[in-house]
Amino acid sequence: MVVGNTSAGGSRKVGLYDDVLVSGTLNVNGTTTLPNLTITGKADLGVYVNQSVGNNANDVACNSGDIAIGGGGICGQGDAFMVETRPIFANSTATSNGPVNVGNSAMVGWHCNCWNHNLGFFAAPNAVYVTCLSHGK
Repeated sequence: MVVGNTSAGGSRKVGLYDDVLVSGTLNVNGTTTLPNLTITGKADLGVYVNQSVGNNANDVACNSGDIAIGGGGICGQGDAFMVETRPIFANSTATSNGPVNVGNSAMVGWHCNCWNHNLGFFAAPNAVYVTCLSHGK
């Protein structure tokens, strides 16, 4: 293993040509390709779920700067069913067919809407969930 000397207050590039064992945290800046990477133990993939439960809300967002990778919701008991489940885009334009993504903007949250068939009106879901990614682009 080769170790860079930073005693002069700077850093230098080093070449690693053998297997490397890292104890502690490995911080990599920039883009790095790691072919045949094996991780023993746990790895933080940056995936988490935000939820809005019982708030009469149709939307839930990821943390600032993160992207949505999926979502959904739960309609109330009785004769309610899901009529709309879709991502929320960072930049969208309203159309008669729903919001349209503008400029290929990131998905930043999730939207759901329910319909009460017996009473004939839209109803907020009991819960809305969004699965988010903090390490993505």
